[in-house]
Amino acid sequence: MEIAELVLKFVDTLAWPLVALGLAWAWRTNIGRAIGRMTRVETPAGALEFAAEVADIRREAQYVIPAAATLPEQAAEAEPRDEDQEADDSPDTPSPDTHVWRLGAVPAPRPAPGGYGHPAAGAPAMAAGPSLQRVAFPLGEVPAMSGAYREISRHPGQAMNTAWEQLINLGASTLHVLPIMPPRLMAQELGLSLHLTPEAVQLMLDLERLHNRSRQQSTQVNAEAAQGFVEMCELVYWLLAGSPIPSGT
Repeated sequence: MEIAELVLKFVDTLAWPLVALGLAWAWRTNIGRAIGRMTRVETPAGALEFAAEVADIRREAQYVIPAAATLPEQAAEAEPRDEDQEADDSPDTPSPDTHVWRLGAVPAPRPAPGGYGHPAAGAPAMAAGPSLQRVAFPLGEVPAMSGAYREISRHPGQAMNTAWEQLINLGASTLHVLPIMPPRLMAQELGLSLHLTPEAVQLMLDLERLHNRSRQQSTQVNAEAAQGFVEMCELVYWLLAGSPIPSGT
């Protein structure tokens, strides 16, 4: 009798661990997903961290072109300028709490009359360099990005995918290649073909990295991160399309 009781206690002691192991093995997929949700990447803290990274890159993106335009603009201040042109070159600075990008163009060198690079008499005139004007444009003006903006509140991850696809398609059509070209190579080729600044190329590379992260862990993308990403895609879209930039209000 005592032996039977010992056997029952032994079986009872081993039963619960064996049952627990069996259930864990049967539910291993669900348990893995649950553990994944508990990691930093997929918690609200991870979502806030991703949104903060997007915001940092977005702030830097404002100066993609003006960073290269400040010195030429300062050098040109000594030249006599018309009042109308001066008024155009110094528009009112938009309020920092509005979604407005500030852009400026780097002017081409102006050779002195008769100097090196100046066309001789009777020769065709040189093409005028880009204007020194600093212009502003409100975000949300690119029709191709309208779908992405509509998806931000309901499907932030899908909004990022939509904006990125529109940007890739435009880049591919600009280079006359298929959209299957690796984005990093496309960014470098666009930089060479369109004479973009290194900052503009880096912005495209940053967008690729952010997009890849959002696809790997889409649950951490919130509306704030998607908003910043779509706005940066729109900025690059303007740069690649070469569209006239409407004046800000």
